[in-house]
Amino acid sequence: MLLALLLSGCLNQTQTIDSQKNLSQVSVQVQIIGKDNVVSFSKQISVQSGTNALTALKSISDLNIESKEYAGMGTFVTAINGVAGDSEYFWALYVNDKFADKAIDKYVLDADTKISWKLEKIDYGKLS
Repeated sequence: MLLALLLSGCLNQTQTIDSQKNLSQVSVQVQIIGKDNVVSFSKQISVQSGTNALTALKSISDLNIESKEYAGMGTFVTAINGVAGDSEYFWALYVNDKFADKAIDKYVLDADTKISWKLEKIDYGKLS
């Protein structure tokens, strides 16, 4: 009986820690950078830890994000605030100042993060 009470106390403490972790907030700095390399949009938001990065972006009322999902690869942004990529330019994703290695919907925000979208000239060597 004593062992059951001790284990129950440990489980409740673990559940409390897990629920506190789930309620923690992370800061997300979002930047949109145009062809001219000028920041056209910058905003810092706070989201619940564990939030999907695409969901966080779509929650910003000042941004109109258009995207397309590709089976097996994820969701890629095709246009931001009416500006779409074309045969020469695409919306390049950078996470914490590094060129992204996966689609935006594959990022889970569990720490403070900087997300930048840059309208860049297509460089096929960089995309491979």
